[in-house]
Amino acid sequence: MGEPIVIDAGSLGSLFGEPELSGEIILTFTSVVQAESIDDNFCGTGSMDAKGIFIAIFYALTNEANSRVQPATQINSDFVLMDDRDRRWTVEGVIGHCFLEANFAEREGGDGPEHWVGPGFMGRTTIVFDVPYATMGLRLISEELGIEVQLTPGS
Repeated sequence: MGEPIVIDAGSLGSLFGEPELSGEIILTFTSVVQAESIDDNFCGTGSMDAKGIFIAIFYALTNEANSRVQPATQINSDFVLMDDRDRRWTVEGVIGHCFLEANFAEREGGDGPEHWVGPGFMGRTTIVFDVPYATMGLRLISEELGIEVQLTPGS
């Protein structure tokens, strides 16, 4: 946590209608928050409750690539959360919540991961998982990007 991770932008793949990426993307995972629920500021549902507990991982993305990047589809979707028993959770586990990640990001002064980050700009966003209570030894892993980050909630 807190150390910049430089990745080849070409490893993210390009989205339909966007040019193939080249250059670098710098990710810096900054903090982790646990929450049983979060207020919904976008869809009018009041609050969103976790089945277990939400694990929100905040990060900064610096785009030093040739084109814009969308964290939701080009970064967050590459990650899984794994515990000390090697159980895995994907971001798809929170599909039933409207703009869940955006609500967490906004709470910390960032933008939802659906917002694009243009070349030369930095964005702050989050990735959120819903995991069972008392899950221990959490690691954020992207095999595609070659990243593994040990998480400490509250950091």
